Amino acid sequence: MSAGGGLPVGAAYGAWRIQLKAKPNVGDKYGEEILTVFSMLMDDAVDDGLRTASPVPKGKKARRGKYRKKPRERKREMRIVDVHQLACNALTFWGLNGFVFVWTMACTGMRPAELSAMRRVYTHPA
Repeated sequence: MSAGGGLPVGAAYGAWRIQLKAKPNVGDKYGEEILTVFSMLMDDAVDDGLRTASPVPKGKKARRGKYRKKPRERKREMRIVDVHQLACNALTFWGLNGFVFVWTMACTGMRPAELSAMRRVYTHPA
């Protein structure tokens, strides 16, 4: 199978890719986007039966749309002295409510929004 110029289809794609990268008005990212869209079009044409094979060589990008979970960020340990200092600052700024808020957040691992939504009926003495 060959392209209009007598080159095999894979070679024609390679030549077009090189020519695209050499153009002064096409940046690297834009060129990559053009090649990605062309690759997706060719893959869809093969899936729909319009072509027998895609001219785009399959490399490491063959997993289109594959979700990869990001590695979880490790939480750093906080010293009790630092938590106490934060609680004292909150005591000065917000009063006793801020002091309790900081200590509760530190001891339970709750996020600020979870603590703000917590109601008295859901706490221990109730």
